[in-house]
Amino acid sequence: MEEAFEMVSEYVKIPRMVITDREEVEWNIFPAVVKPATFEHKTEKGLVYTNILDKDGLRKALKRVLSLYEKAIVQEQIRGLELILGMKREKGYGDVLMLGYGGVMAEVMNRFEVRLVPLNGIDVWEMIEDLNIPRVFRGMKLNIEDLVSSVVAFSRFVEHYKPSSAEINPLMLNEKGAFAVDVRIMV
Repeated sequence: MEEAFEMVSEYVKIPRMVITDREEVEWNIFPAVVKPATFEHKTEKGLVYTNILDKDGLRKALKRVLSLYEKAIVQEQIRGLELILGMKREKGYGDVLMLGYGGVMAEVMNRFEVRLVPLNGIDVWEMIEDLNIPRVFRGMKLNIEDLVSSVVAFSRFVEHYKPSSAEINPLMLNEKGAFAVDVRIMV
């Protein structure tokens, strides 16, 4: 898990975070999130604690997570538009990259765009326009330029590391940019 975040952080921004096996941790960034340091899906199992506003809440969340898992992730909470960015190696095609709506929006919008790796900025702008992100979310302050850079960088990540599959879910987009909040990589 730590290695996955380290690899992706060379290409896409990640929130400030620490991975720990202790209930007491030096942390002063709130609101915070606590979740198990595991590749399995966490939200559906009620294992992601969000909106933690103080050290007491942080300690309680860490205690719950560490009673079930060896390690926990403490992460600054990033708010914004939830997206999913992933790739899969398809026999006969090569590496296919997918960008779409994540979280609740995935079920409501059920929209995603797919392109073959490598991608350039024009490819990514087309994906974003096809998803209607600038029009649908006109009222939100979103750093679309950073989203373009992040998706192009993720394409370079795929070319460099050659995983069989990789997923950033969610990729949170706000006025400060795009942040890889959770990462899964299969070699």
